[in-house]
Amino acid sequence: MIQVRHTLSAASLPSITEFSEPISEADEIESVLHLQKLGDEAFHRKNFHQAVTFYSDALEIDEEHAQLLSRRAIANSHLRNYKQAQRDAEILVKFNPHVSKVEHWSSILAMCYEKLDKPKQAISSYLKAIQLDNKHRDRQTDRLAQVVSRLCKKTNLVINLDKALSSQLMVIGETLAKDGFPRSGVEVFQAVISLRPVDRGEELDAHFLMACCFLDNKEYEKALDSFRQCLHWHLVTSPGYTVRCYLRMARICFTIEEYEDGVVYARKVISLCEDDQDQRDDEKKKEKFINMWQEMKEWLVLAYRALGDMGTALEQAELYLSSIDSNSQDREIASKAHLLIGFLREGNGQYLEALDSYQEFLEVSKRVKTGQHG
Repeated sequence: MIQVRHTLSAASLPSITEFSEPISEADEIESVLHLQKLGDEAFHRKNFHQAVTFYSDALEIDEEHAQLLSRRAIANSHLRNYKQAQRDAEILVKFNPHVSKVEHWSSILAMCYEKLDKPKQAISSYLKAIQLDNKHRDRQTDRLAQVVSRLCKKTNLVINLDKALSSQLMVIGETLAKDGFPRSGVEVFQAVISLRPVDRGEELDAHFLMACCFLDNKEYEKALDSFRQCLHWHLVTSPGYTVRCYLRMARICFTIEEYEDGVVYARKVISLCEDDQDQRDDEKKKEKFINMWQEMKEWLVLAYRALGDMGTALEQAELYLSSIDSNSQDREIASKAHLLIGFLREGNGQYLEALDSYQEFLEVSKRVKTGQHG
C-alpha cells in the first residue's frame, strides 16, 4: 500500500522525508484513486474498518476530497463512529453548500446528530435536507418528526403524512414552540416560508408564529421586526391577526422600556378591541378581547407614569376604573385600579384624594375576600 502524507495543495513542497524523491501531482492523483478503489472494494465487502483506513490514507493526500469524505462518513456511520462521521459531514456541508449532493450530506449529518443525542442540531440538518431534497422529503420529514417527538415531552406530536409538506412542518413547528423550544421553532417556520409553492394562509401563520418564537426566546428586536412584517401582510389579507400583533408589540416595548412606542401600540389594541368587542357573539373570543383591553389599559397607566406624565397616567387610571363593571368578576381588577389611583394621587400631592382611593381599595378587597369565602 502506498503511504503518502501530504495534500494536493502541498504538491510543490519537498517530499515527506528528506531522503525521498519528490512526488508529482500525477502520482498523488494516482495514489488517491488507487486508495479510493481499495476503500470502495472493502466497503462493498462490508469491511467498514478497512474501508475507513483506505479512505483516511487517501484523505492524507487530498484532505478536501468530497467523495472520500462522504464515503468515510458513511462507513463510520455503519461502524457507529458517529462523532467521526459527524466531523466529515460537517466539512462537506460547510465547504460545499451549493453542490448537488449537499442534501445527502445534510441527511448524514442529521442522522449523526440524532445518534449523538443532539436533537436541536439534528432538526436543523433535517430541515436543510428537506428543503433541498424533493425525492426523499417524506422520509426526511418522518425522521424529523421522530426527533421532535423525542425532544418534546409535554406535547404529543401527530402529523398526517398525507397532507402537504408545509402542513406537516407547521405542526412540527407549533409543537416545538409549545414545548419550549422557540429557537428550533423559528427554523421550522423559516423552512415553511421558503417552500414553493406554499399555501398563503400557512405562510401567514408561519410569519406570525415565527415572530412569537422570537418573542419567547427574548429576541425582542427580531420579534418586533417580524411582527411589523406580519402587519404588512395581515392588514391586507387577514385583519384578525392585527390585534394580536399590536398586543405583542406593545408588550415588547413595555418590557424593553420603549414606552412611547408601547403607548402607540397599546392604543391600537384598545381601539381594535373597542371596535370588535360588541360585534362578537362568541363568549370566549369576547372574553379574550376584554382581557386584552384591560391589560393594555393598565399598561398605558404604567407607561405614562414611567414617562413622568403623572397627569395623563392618573387620567387613564380613572378612565380605566370607570369602565370596569362593579360585578363580582371585576372586583379584584377594580381593587387594583383603586390602589394604582391612590399611588398616582399621592405622587401628585393629592393626599386627601389618595386616602379616598386607598379606602376604596380596602373596601373592594374586603368584598372580594368575602365573595371567595362565601
